[in-house]
Amino acid sequence: MKHVLVDTNVLISALVFPGGVAAQAFRHVAAEQRLALTRQIIDETHDVVKQKWPHLLDAVDEFLAGLEFDMLPVAPSGMVIRDATDQPILDAAITATVDVILTGDKDFHDLAISHPAAMTPRDYLNSLM
Repeated sequence: MKHVLVDTNVLISALVFPGGVAAQAFRHVAAEQRLALTRQIIDETHDVVKQKWPHLLDAVDEFLAGLEFDMLPVAPSGMVIRDATDQPILDAAITATVDVILTGDKDFHDLAISHPAAMTPRDYLNSLM
């Protein structure tokens, strides 16, 4: 079983577009792997949904309440990412030794690290075949 941190963009895509690739990848992680989130990911999800789809806020709360996940603490990892707002997510993933960061964010994919692996939802689903 892999430990998978799901980034905000994948979480929101899974919520807003339940038939999409991100939703398929998220459902697999939630059912078959060990899901991990951070407080920042949850807060960002609320902020974005409140701004763009305010009618979905209650659904987001219900969705998150029904999930089983590890809430990762954030501690400095020593690795730096271009976008400072992504730093806590990277730090949590590295210090908690997750296996995969599931994200569409190019900054994670541009990092020169092999563990954790940064995977798009499509790459994650392809890795299952």
